[in-house]
Amino acid sequence: MPRVFNFNVGLLGHVDSGKTSLAKALSTKKSTAAFDKNPQSQERGITLDLGFSTFSIECNPELKAKDSRFSNYDLIQFTLVDCPGHASLIRTVIGGAQIIDLILLVIDVMKGIQTQTAECIVLGEICCPGRMVIALNKADLLPEDSFDEAVEKQQKKFNRVLSETSFRNCEIVPSSAVALHDSPLIIKLLDVLKNSLYFPDRSCGGDFLFAVDHCFSLRGQGTVMTGTVLNGDAKLGDLIEIPQLKESRKLKSIQVYGNPVNSISQGDRAGICVPQLDAKAFERGLICKNGAVTLIYACIVSVQRIRYFKQPILSKSKFHTSIGYETVMAKCSFFQCVYDDCHCGGSAKRHVYAVLEFEHAIFSTLDAIYITSRLDNDINLKQCRLGFHGRILLAFKNQTYDQQDLRSLKVFKLKHKQGTVDRMIDDRTVIVKGLFKKETNLDCFLRCNVTLSTGEVGEITGSFGQSGKVKVFVPSGLLHSTVEILRGHSESKMIPRAAKAVTIDSSSKTTAVVTVALTFKRYLHDSSKKGEDEDMGDDDEELEDEDDISESTGEEDAEFEGARKINILVSSPRLDSIVKSAFKLHRR
Repeated sequence: MPRVFNFNVGLLGHVDSGKTSLAKALSTKKSTAAFDKNPQSQERGITLDLGFSTFSIECNPELKAKDSRFSNYDLIQFTLVDCPGHASLIRTVIGGAQIIDLILLVIDVMKGIQTQTAECIVLGEICCPGRMVIALNKADLLPEDSFDEAVEKQQKKFNRVLSETSFRNCEIVPSSAVALHDSPLIIKLLDVLKNSLYFPDRSCGGDFLFAVDHCFSLRGQGTVMTGTVLNGDAKLGDLIEIPQLKESRKLKSIQVYGNPVNSISQGDRAGICVPQLDAKAFERGLICKNGAVTLIYACIVSVQRIRYFKQPILSKSKFHTSIGYETVMAKCSFFQCVYDDCHCGGSAKRHVYAVLEFEHAIFSTLDAIYITSRLDNDINLKQCRLGFHGRILLAFKNQTYDQQDLRSLKVFKLKHKQGTVDRMIDDRTVIVKGLFKKETNLDCFLRCNVTLSTGEVGEITGSFGQSGKVKVFVPSGLLHSTVEILRGHSESKMIPRAAKAVTIDSSSKTTAVVTVALTFKRYLHDSSKKGEDEDMGDDDEELEDEDDISESTGEEDAEFEGARKINILVSSPRLDSIVKSAFKLHRR
């Protein structure tokens, strides 16, 4: 039996650009839901689900010379993943984009770039950077006498559009879905696909993880699940888990496009058969080695803003979040790393992270790619709906994560309060008013440092009276000039009001005021956070929790701006390692 290497090519593009017809023209064998086999797809005339088909080529000496790893194979099997093009089906496209090795972007040469074309380019940069071929489809509609000029014009246009993306040097070729398999246009496209072939980073190591896209029953055989191996490998007789059903089954048989095989590994497209499983209870999702996938309620993620998304991205806002084939609403809270505390070094780029809290728990793995979107936006508007993306760094598997796990995440905001010196007790102690309200719990502010407007640094030692005043002790003692100011202030307070007015009018002088500034960290996930029981300020201050991440905060935050008022203090080795791993992911 020949040794087969599977290479996944995703056909993406705007609706009615001819993706399905082109897949049919390229393919020699069809598989699950291929060529709009679904009756609803045929009735509506558009692709509604992922469709799979294939064609194969021999692994020739040129390929083996290109990469020695191809020497272990006899055939290269191109699996074509036909993705829907309609805007309302973007979540299906997001799921399909995460299993492909190369993008075949199909564009109607008569219409050029359309809304979903642009979103597909964005998806490609996330899931398959630098690996794309553009097919200028329906080229048979171009006038014969100006065919070359029209194609060259479109190629220059797309090269200009893609100049600032990872696809700036991608191949752009004319194609026609109505042409015969041996026509020059199809042969040229096949040659370009062959030349774009590369050996993806794959390994048989790690736990088996399989993304199921279709599930159906076969009488007398069992239940068949078709999909792509995302990680690890599996062989006949292995015990696999279906996490959504909380059930485990043994692999009864494995087929690759109708051919029985004994094992499959990362990157392979296959159908696996298991006994006694209700196919109606499971449509798509993840199956795995027992325990490899867990149910998560929230997670910490790395964040990269999609520059084409024009709407503001705010903390506490909600986004549709796609992880694999599942899409769920998630509340987002953004933060950054404090260099001095996480030991990342001042020269490191300041990245943004987020806590995603899901409306309902989902099954996932660490390091999984996620993509957020605003699917409730009007699909008729010409705007990008994809917001930001990244990888899962830490998963919260406990339903009470907000009471346990989040408290170990020392996310804080720097808060500032200002009061004035009310009186001087001695040359080291003053009474300050205006810092707190009378109902404030002052226990958590004891021993906090404050700074006088005259330069001295003191600390809060206790309350004074019942009106919110506090005692401040200055270890180094008050400056002589400060003492003079405060004595003058005390003397002015002792003058009767009417006499004071006369004195001020006659001398045209005002009494100097010494202000006291307090800066402290307000921990967002700590129930004992400072200022919890008091009004922290006016409405504008309250809106700091919803900082607009689309506003520029300087050169270091140019890629994904904002969240500058929310930082993370990494105080535990576990979280320190998480942040360091995030920086490694960003450097990939």
